[in-house]
Amino acid sequence: MKTTAVMILMALAASVQASLYTAGSIPDGNPTGVSFAGTYDQAAADTTVSSLTISLNISGGYNGDLYAYLVAPNGTLVVLMNQPGLGVNGFGASGAGMNITLQDIGAANGNVQNETSSSVLSGNYNAAGSLSGFNGSVADGSWRLFFADMSNGGGTSTLNSWSLDITAVPEPANVAMIFFGAGFIGFIGFRFYRGSKKVRRQAAPFAAMFDHIQQGVEQLSIRHANIATLPWQAVSNALILTLGYLHSPQLTEFTPKIH
Repeated sequence: MKTTAVMILMALAASVQASLYTAGSIPDGNPTGVSFAGTYDQAAADTTVSSLTISLNISGGYNGDLYAYLVAPNGTLVVLMNQPGLGVNGFGASGAGMNITLQDIGAANGNVQNETSSSVLSGNYNAAGSLSGFNGSVADGSWRLFFADMSNGGGTSTLNSWSLDITAVPEPANVAMIFFGAGFIGFIGFRFYRGSKKVRRQAAPFAAMFDHIQQGVEQLSIRHANIATLPWQAVSNALILTLGYLHSPQLTEFTPKIH
């Protein structure tokens, strides 16, 4: 039973990296900046963001001049970087370009705002703002990445590509119904177990009933990589298997007492 519950919880969340989005030049010394659009279409229907990372590939320019933010389909805005290193040494990270992934916490290289390197940046950094601000946003849709070069003289930066890695989960109402269904199945099984002396004496039928439930979840997980795409079927399949087993020939010798 524990295995089945863990399988359901793991299957509810699915992380998918979108295709690389095309980009372009970031004009030198132009605070007006430029926006780059990307349509994310990898998440299942009716799912929302649970966590997110963004990868950026930039060449040329002056890293310490760059300001960037990301806007979700629902309009939520989170600042990704704001002139990295400027607040540390007064002139910012002097490297030309980066190939990095921005995340929320725990990045090996720390916060991108503290970077003062004169080299091309690489690896994982924490974003300037909290990417958890996107949690709850609809995952699929048009995401907008904004970049601006805030100071003249560092040369032109080029955004070569960018991508989003989003972990999406079903909307709260769907999650609640999935666990309500699982709880209902457990309640039926408990009352069935409690109401029958024969089942209390013989654990095999009870164990077999839950084996059927687990088999149903396993089969659904194999056929559908993201169980969130079929939340109602996950519940109904397990319930059908349970009720079907209750009426199997193995259990026709007695009638369970369910009050």
